[in-house]
Amino acid sequence: MCGIFCLFLNRPLSAQDIAIGRNGVRALDHRGPDSWGEWTDAERGVYIGHCRLSIVDLTEASDQPMVRNGQVIAFNGEIYNHASLRDRLQGLGVRFQSKGDTEVLLQALQMLGAEALDAIDGMFAYAHWDGSVGTLATDSFGEKQLYYAETPEGIYVSSELPPLRDAVGAKPHLSPESLVALMSLDYIPAPATGYLEIKRLGPASILKIRNGTAQALSQYWKPEMPRAGNGTVLELSERQLDKIHEALCASTETRIQADAPMCAFLSGGVDSNLVVAIAAREFGASLDCITVNFPPGYGPAEGEVAAQSAALLGVRHINISSRSDPRHAGVDHFLDLFGQPNGNLTISSINQVAQHGVSNGFRVGLTGMGGDEVFSGYQKHSYFYKNRRYYRLPEAMRLFLGGMSRAIPITSGKLSAFQNLISVREYERYLAKKNQPTISTLRRIPNFPRWASEAFVPTQDPIEISVPYYELTEVMPNSQLPALDLGSMRASLELRTPFLSRRLHECVSEFDPRALLAFGQKSVLRRLLARYLPKLIVENPKLGFVFPQKQFLEQRGNAQPKLNGIPQALMQRIWERRFETGFQRLAVRAVLAERFLDRQY
Repeated sequence: MCGIFCLFLNRPLSAQDIAIGRNGVRALDHRGPDSWGEWTDAERGVYIGHCRLSIVDLTEASDQPMVRNGQVIAFNGEIYNHASLRDRLQGLGVRFQSKGDTEVLLQALQMLGAEALDAIDGMFAYAHWDGSVGTLATDSFGEKQLYYAETPEGIYVSSELPPLRDAVGAKPHLSPESLVALMSLDYIPAPATGYLEIKRLGPASILKIRNGTAQALSQYWKPEMPRAGNGTVLELSERQLDKIHEALCASTETRIQADAPMCAFLSGGVDSNLVVAIAAREFGASLDCITVNFPPGYGPAEGEVAAQSAALLGVRHINISSRSDPRHAGVDHFLDLFGQPNGNLTISSINQVAQHGVSNGFRVGLTGMGGDEVFSGYQKHSYFYKNRRYYRLPEAMRLFLGGMSRAIPITSGKLSAFQNLISVREYERYLAKKNQPTISTLRRIPNFPRWASEAFVPTQDPIEISVPYYELTEVMPNSQLPALDLGSMRASLELRTPFLSRRLHECVSEFDPRALLAFGQKSVLRRLLARYLPKLIVENPKLGFVFPQKQFLEQRGNAQPKLNGIPQALMQRIWERRFETGFQRLAVRAVLAERFLDRQY
């Protein structure tokens, strides 16, 4: 796991350009504290810088930038199947000078071309130079971040936003579309960022650079929308479950291979427990498992359940308490980690656990990230499935019935849900549930109807299928995965995610997606976990590595945020109700946006 900083200019490099490149690499030292290097082609305007966190092949032979046959690469991530790819390439006559995965990636790109990306099981972002064309690329799910700035002099590239912002002198800017997206979704969707000049590559992306100019962006893979079967849905058979189990075991086995010490992030929920169980029971991995707890009244306390499961699995367990230091709960802390507004405050918990892991000698961590996305495991997924018949009513009928029901005093949760969640416009269905119960507040933000109707164009896909797909392909790479990468790498810890395997995803996609939803939340993963742990752990509700929004807002004090683009009266309504469910999220997003725009960088 490493840091990348590059320049692809439309003119020769100057001494000042090289200084900018070196400053960019130094600003990423936390991502690669073990070594750093650079490669330049001054005449062609190319600077490729790299700092390394050594995980596989700890020798200098795998230092970067790496040069082979006149081609250069700076690579951040892990190629989990590098051993089998090495064998394949050796069969084609390739001779290797190192034992690491970087050389395998570079040689694969040279020998296999675009086919190499489909052959890789891994997480990665890289910058590649073949002597005349630069290439930026990211992994299939978007685990590794890569940002680039387009300027009149060429393209600047970085693993994180702040060094890039400083290099090109970018100023914070939230367009009307970005502001309403942030207030509605928690994040600014890629490729946009909080800076006009800077973009972020999404999952499975390839960007070619010629003569300092970005060419057309392409995507080499995207999950297909699942298709539900006809008739009665059947629970997966034990044989089908075995097939999923085999794919998850194969993914886990490759992700516990490292030449550096490894720990695990363990909550009291299903996903991380299943990953740790497979690592320990199937492959004998001895892992220290770390759990974070929050003060009473601020967040979940999962340490007791996590400790029980760790004891049953025969692995060590460490329980740590969430920091109360305001520096780790205030708005600047989160903006420093993300480099832009993002309401996923979990990044602080990830960063804290990663710091604890590093302080105890670990360089790698195993996580259960991606289980909910691949297996449709979030509570909202179950909600949309249970209420699918209501959502299939024509929009006009739902709006009419919702209007009629508002004349009736609310006496049940179902009636309240129909009024606030179901009797909404097609493009509001997901947002109403995500931001429950504040959809009426979001509607009052200027540009909301136009933005939402363009972002959520109605399709023929059933909402109970389209929502999990949206969260896999949009929410996860825009929110969860940046938090995972940026939070852990700020502490110099690499995180690995066995659920994010194309083979596993394609295996799950063979089955009727309704089978993931119809038999209880996370039913498939719970059945797998039941092969390792007792009912107490299997049925424990997921809480996870979150960060309390209440603590964040208390650090703010009473000062109401002010944002151009949000009417003052609307902001006042949000702020007065900031400790209520739903409004907390809106208040957090507003505070982040205000501070981002006012901050002097």
